[in-house]
Amino acid sequence: MVRLFHDAGVLPQLLDGETPLFITMPGETLRLADPGGVVSDSIRRTGAIHLSYAGTALPVQDVQRLYRQVIPERCSIIVAVGGGTVIDIAKIIGVAVSNRLPAIENLLDNPAGFVNTVPTICVPTTCGTGSEATHFAVVYSGGRKYSIAHQSMRPGIAILDWRFLVALPERIRNATVLDALSQAIESIWAKGSNDDSRQYAVEAVGSILRGLDATTDADRLKSLQDGSYLSGKAIDISKTTAAHAISYPLTARFGIPHGIAVFLTLPGIAELNYQVGLCDRFKLLFDLFHVDSISAFQARLRDIMAGMGFSARLSDWGVADGDLSAIAAESITPGRSDNNPAVVSPELVLKLLRSIM
Repeated sequence: MVRLFHDAGVLPQLLDGETPLFITMPGETLRLADPGGVVSDSIRRTGAIHLSYAGTALPVQDVQRLYRQVIPERCSIIVAVGGGTVIDIAKIIGVAVSNRLPAIENLLDNPAGFVNTVPTICVPTTCGTGSEATHFAVVYSGGRKYSIAHQSMRPGIAILDWRFLVALPERIRNATVLDALSQAIESIWAKGSNDDSRQYAVEAVGSILRGLDATTDADRLKSLQDGSYLSGKAIDISKTTAAHAISYPLTARFGIPHGIAVFLTLPGIAELNYQVGLCDRFKLLFDLFHVDSISAFQARLRDIMAGMGFSARLSDWGVADGDLSAIAAESITPGRSDNNPAVVSPELVLKLLRSIM
């Protein structure tokens, strides 16, 4: 169970007597995100090891480079301050430190075989991944996505302080919101869902939609942040589905921000899953989005994306017709594709990709 706090001012108390490792976004970005200076002050006060990272699609070589700076050191707790990538780095390094692994690559051979014993505190600075609530982390090696997962990797504490989102550029914030919204939607129809995950997902969608309609920064950011966390709670149980599987090569190959990459195919995947006959699941979605048909639901998704200023066409993101077959071939990801109600194949994915060129 993740312990929740909503004020980063609690951080010094949580670190009392600890030897922390801080993993954060880079200096100036951290300074802007940390208006009260509580993170910077805690790093100075504790004399913590401090690593920083800027990036999205996380290559294993980058994690290894950071891990080399930790191997000879001791830490009793890890504090992650940043978006989903930073939090994933903290989880992966936590497992590596716990098992005194010589290299991060050791995890790729047995992604679920190592127990984490280092407590983790997460201070998310985006409102998208919900990684502060999940027991897995994503890393790439040779262009292939690996999900490292163990129940012990779920952070023990999350600090959801909306003030850490104020300086986040709107375009980045919107891309992360699309990720959280897609996670919640996919969790509702996922084969791995249950009553608990669907409840978290329904609450997540409601919170995100309220955030998109909010008229003040505080209300908007609180709702989006809560929705992101709840979407993480949902997929921690259900996992995601085909839209996420297809997004991985789009991000790895073309640098399309993850949330956008997922949302590009979400309307098409929604129609495929609707055809399977999940009436109760889609009734939940239609009620949440105030629509009464699959075409209206798809239009609502596209409107949300367009309202954020993002193109729904692959060609606008640097994808060419000649790239589609390779993308489709890399889009069948165990644990995601086979968690989708409708059976997906490279041929079906290729057809879907061509429809949004």
